[in-house]
This record gives sequence, C-alpha cells and structure tokens, in this order.
Amino acid sequence: GAFFPTWGYKFFPLTGKWFKLVFTRYHGFQAFRDSFVLSLIAIGSGGFAGKGIGRGETHHLKYLPQAISMNDFIFCVYAEETGFVGTLVLLTLFGVLLVSGCWTAFRASDGVGRLLALGVTTLIFAHVYVNIAMSIGIVPITGLPLPFISSGRTFLIVVLCGLGLIQSVNVHREENKK
Repeated sequence: GAFFPTWGYKFFPLTGKWFKLVFTRYHGFQAFRDSFVLSLIAIGSGGFAGKGIGRGETHHLKYLPQAISMNDFIFCVYAEETGFVGTLVLLTLFGVLLVSGCWTAFRASDGVGRLLALGVTTLIFAHVYVNIAMSIGIVPITGLPLPFISSGRTFLIVVLCGLGLIQSVNVHREENKK
C-alpha cells in the first residue's frame, strides 16, 4: 500500500506534483489548491438534502471563480445545492445512460454500430468520471465538462449528436433483423 505513492512519485513526475499539490502548500499551484479545497468544502456543506437550488454560497459569493464554477467545478455547485440526495439522483441518471448505451452496443447487429455506440458511451462516461473525480480530488484538475450540466454549448451539441447516433444504431438494429 505504501509502496505505490513512493513508486508513483519517483517514476511519474506529474504524479509527484499532484501529491505535492494535495498534501503540501506547493506555491506554484496555490490557486489550483485553493479551488480544490473550496470545492471539497462546497460538496461537504451540501449535507443530505442540500441548501436548495440557487442558494449555495460557493457560486453566489464567488468563493470559486465564476469561470470555473459553471464549467470545471459545476459538480461542486450542484452537490452543494442539491446535497447527497440530488447527487445520488444525478449519478443514477448517468448510470442509466451508461447501461443503456452499453446495452445498445451489445445488441447492435453490426460491428460499426457496436463500436459507435461503445465509443459515444465511453466518451460520456469518461467526462462524467473525470469531472466528478476532479471535483473530489481523485484526479488532477483538467477542465473536462460534465455532460448536460456544464455551461459549454459545443460539448452539449456533441453529446446530443452522439446520443442521436446511439439511437440510430438501435433503430437500424431492428431494420437489419427483418
């Protein structure tokens, strides 16, 4: 258990910087560390039921800068306002989307449809995982948007087009069986 952090610190320099960022006051990353700590405070202050939509202090009192609170750290704002219950509902909805995309890929009639459905599902799941893991400190801060929640319109269009492709794979699966 104690071997991996030492091994990762020696052989992967970015991992070493990440450990310094999280566990010490490394001055080169002070702004990122402060955003990270404030994001954890925001998630924890939501409690079980949250403070209510639009009543979270993190976004309105600008503890997190406006530019990152609506994109990179939108999960923190959402978790503060809706609490554990709202976060669980959001994760359940993303889980249903993931399972339905994998189910469509599994039932696809051709290889191209299978790869297309799995690719779009993997794209969405990777963004969800990285954004939430970034907000709670599991992975470094990268800036990937949370699908359907972040304010990035271009990524929303890409995700909706991808979901349309998954639906097309499902529709043509039925046509190919006839």
